Amino acid sequence: LQRKAKALSKACARLDGSGTGLLSASELGAVLQLFGVCQSQEELKSVFSTLHTHSSGLLDYRPLLMDKHRTSSQSKQQLSQRSQ
Repeated sequence: LQRKAKALSKACARLDGSGTGLLSASELGAVLQLFGVCQSQEELKSVFSTLHTHSSGLLDYRPLLMDKHRTSSQSKQQLSQRSQ
């Protein structure tokens, strides 16, 4: 899960060459589908509805990556607690 989050972050950063944290819906959708985060248009719409849309019409993908990182950190923490 953590590797997938890192790869997703790298892919978004590559598409966001200027480092603004913004991507078009089609760019972000392609990345999310490529990494298996979203399988359908309905899932994409649901994810997009949670993200801030910039005045340019681009989506701020950074909160999505933070949620992914937090989720993978929580999973790792839960696993270590179970093994104790």
